[in-house]
Amino acid sequence: MLKVCITGHRPNNLYGYRKKGKYEILGNTIFNLIEKLYIQSNRHITLINGGALGADQIFALESIKLKNKYKYDNNAEIKLVLVKPCLQQDKLWQPSLQNRYKEICSHMDEIITINQEYTKSCMKERNMYMVDNSDIVIAVKRDNVWGGTQQCFKYALSKGKEIILINPETLLMERVNNNE
Repeated sequence: MLKVCITGHRPNNLYGYRKKGKYEILGNTIFNLIEKLYIQSNRHITLINGGALGADQIFALESIKLKNKYKYDNNAEIKLVLVKPCLQQDKLWQPSLQNRYKEICSHMDEIITINQEYTKSCMKERNMYMVDNSDIVIAVKRDNVWGGTQQCFKYALSKGKEIILINPETLLMERVNNNE
């Protein structure tokens, strides 16, 4: 079974919080990519997300769409996994964002919690867990933006993972590995 995870920016480093159209286009791009990976994997795929606002939730929502699209395919195996950095990941979010998060959680086949309480390192630990348990890492990231996405990207490189990099502005994709 092919295991694919996502790392990517939060809304403030993507398109902001009010650019719905751009998020729909990014969602379509992610859907097309994971559907292609699903087909290449002989219809056996695990899709792992970290539940964060932005790229993680877009990936989660597109993963749910993929599973729904192929739910009547008897040969399909699509497993959805959410890896929470801490038990109350959404504690400080607005109610509408908490509701969307709960909806996403309700569709997951498995939810893994890295830490019971929030710690300074729980996000990094979550990202490392996702990379360590994936064959392919999709990275939705801008150049020259430092933060958890960049750290996760560098960690995936250090682990020799296949990375599919998506530029959120151009939506161009490129495969990245240690040999390049």
